[in-house]
Amino acid sequence: MLTIRFKRLPYRREEKFRSADGEQGVGVRPEPPIRAGWGVRDARGLTLLEVLITVTILAIGFLGTASLVSSFIQKNVQAKRVTAATTLIQDKIETLKNTVFSSINNGSESNIDARGNSGGPYNRSWTVSTAGLVKTITVTVTWTTGALTKSKSMTTAISQ
Repeated sequence: MLTIRFKRLPYRREEKFRSADGEQGVGVRPEPPIRAGWGVRDARGLTLLEVLITVTILAIGFLGTASLVSSFIQKNVQAKRVTAATTLIQDKIETLKNTVFSSINNGSESNIDARGNSGGPYNRSWTVSTAGLVKTITVTVTWTTGALTKSKSMTTAISQ
């Protein structure tokens, strides 16, 4: 069995001591014998098995941490897109509220960015339904994430 040995060099100083048989001497105090067993480190060093177990445990910990970081990044990107969609919806609702009541109609915008400019991944559409003097407006923003199409919508009412 391969054994990796780490040499331990303790600091020792000369001192007066009394040995087990009662004689007094000067020199380096002898260390008590090291007993090998569970929980007690053998003076010969670490075995290959102990090193492999330690490396395996560390590798599992690092892989778990890496997968968590990847998940956090994905969720952060998803939250950023939902926030941008919500902002686009709120901007359109505010624009329609500040429009003359009689000229509020259905409409859509394609390929806009988070600020409403052209050239982005978002599509925004709004539908207007009239019931007397009240118009109900539903604004929907859709975007594609990989193979999935996601959407966010809000509804508001405007009276004359």
